[in-house]
Amino acid sequence: MLIKTVNKVPQSGIVLLSVVSILLSLATLSIWISSQRLGGEMRMLNSRFSHQQAYADLDEKMQNIVQQLKLTGDGAQMRENYPTSTIHRQTFTASNGTMVNRFNIHLIANSPSISIYRAYLRYSGLFNLPDSAITEDDDDITTRLLNRSIRELSPADFDATQTIQNCEKKITRTVVWIEGDCHIGNTQSLGTADAPILLIVKNGNLTLGWNSTLHGLVILVTTTGTPKRLAIKHSSKVIGAIMSNQPLSMQINGMVSYDLRLLQRLQTSAGVHRVVPTRGSWHDFK
Repeated sequence: MLIKTVNKVPQSGIVLLSVVSILLSLATLSIWISSQRLGGEMRMLNSRFSHQQAYADLDEKMQNIVQQLKLTGDGAQMRENYPTSTIHRQTFTASNGTMVNRFNIHLIANSPSISIYRAYLRYSGLFNLPDSAITEDDDDITTRLLNRSIRELSPADFDATQTIQNCEKKITRTVVWIEGDCHIGNTQSLGTADAPILLIVKNGNLTLGWNSTLHGLVILVTTTGTPKRLAIKHSSKVIGAIMSNQPLSMQINGMVSYDLRLLQRLQTSAGVHRVVPTRGSWHDFK
């Protein structure tokens, strides 16, 4: 009689297969948990990057608005250029009679939801005006006029200073700064009656050539202790005022005419204004 024999799987083999199955399940679970965690971290990173990018875009927009504030100070125009922004202007009168504007700027991004708020003061950097055509040997002129000591004074004190190497270069800004001698050539004009300039000459002489004209305020700043020379040749003229912190060696064959209205026009012009942030700014990430 033929008897068929069936081989039985050893008990130890069954146990081994069970262990392997459990380990594979644990590995699968671990991989799934890791992928979920990684996915969550990626979503967080993407969200953070998205918020940072949105904040950077709003910040750039804010800087563009501030740049326009420096140039014009026209809040209505900026609201037109940036319709999604909220810009409020408050106007005050300073003790020197000039206007001080406070701008409260609120910018909002909808996706992702971010808002930032900043406040700025805009005021004239020309705090006071001279009361005579020529003032010399006055150590306090920059403190009184510009609220800066002679040691602290720099081109960066105004937002749009043109720094030049010589005064025969074309003038494109309201505030002009030169270190060294300033020679205004024959028949040359700096500034106009409607757009006077603030010319700051540091450690240099000032010469106006024949039939040349300067409209504005000239401040001669000397830190070397050596007296500087002021030469105004025939038919040339300065309309406004000239001030120096030290005595001047003067040769004036032309004219220096004090003009208060012109100086007031300079004081209120956008080119001499400063824009500074105030406390209380914030941002909100939602």
